[in-house]
Amino acid sequence: MIHPYVIDTSVIFNASGIRGKKDSLKNLTLMHLNEKIQVGKQGHHPVEDCIATMKLVQLKLGNSLQYGDAVLENNSTNANKEVILEEIKSNQEDNKIENKINFSSDSSEKIPHQVEEVSNSKSVDGFFSKA
Repeated sequence: MIHPYVIDTSVIFNASGIRGKKDSLKNLTLMHLNEKIQVGKQGHHPVEDCIATMKLVQLKLGNSLQYGDAVLENNSTNANKEVILEEIKSNQEDNKIENKINFSSDSSEKIPHQVEEVSNSKSVDGFFSKA
């Protein structure tokens, strides 16, 4: 997505080195933040996805245009990414098995602490601030 006020993490990060190939938020979060998201039975949680996206954008802005883009950055950092990419492939295999199970719509999982912080915030000019 291209918009003056929107930053698409799948565009600003490129692990494959192939222009046009986009990585999922789940894989980008694991690779760059070393955090796992979307692991529950319900998959996506909008607040969890939002927090991960904000962290990724802050990481990118705190570094350089080349950071996190295999097309632009030098290949010396790709050695560590190979290990993480193997874990991502393993997770994808696990998800194939998990997706074959019928899940109920109720979830007994707790929302992470960070999610609670965001939900307790108030919106100011479209951004969150502490209440």
